[in-house]
Amino acid sequence: MEEFFLGNVIDAIASQVMILLKEKNLQLLHDIPDQVKTLCLCGDRIKLQLAFSDFLLSIVRYAPSPDGWVEIKVSPGSKMIQDGNEFVRLQFRMTHPGKGIPPALIEDMYGAKSHLDDTRRDCFKPFSQTSQYDEWYCSLYQRSE
Repeated sequence: MEEFFLGNVIDAIASQVMILLKEKNLQLLHDIPDQVKTLCLCGDRIKLQLAFSDFLLSIVRYAPSPDGWVEIKVSPGSKMIQDGNEFVRLQFRMTHPGKGIPPALIEDMYGAKSHLDDTRRDCFKPFSQTSQYDEWYCSLYQRSE
């Protein structure tokens, strides 16, 4: 496992969707506190980046355009100490206005024949799907020793 800064992963996924955002004339909004960007995590940075970019690309594809938006919000949550290690819960939300990701695609993503590996399927869950917003969240934990 490698150590990495969460801000570097977030910057990489934002870069990966920029071309599609520009083609659709969408704005990328983000609410990410500096304390979250500078968190040093330990794990598989590439796998985490792939999971985030897959979901962000899906959200961008189904966001209404032109002149729409996609938002990434990262919120620090509760802290827990277990076996001498400190765990910090982080919540990621990716939202856009509009009808949302089609139910058939969601079923493909989470169904028995899912193309997602266990990390992606376990990581991202639909938070809410209404006629106004399509919102997904992911919770990560940081271990500090």
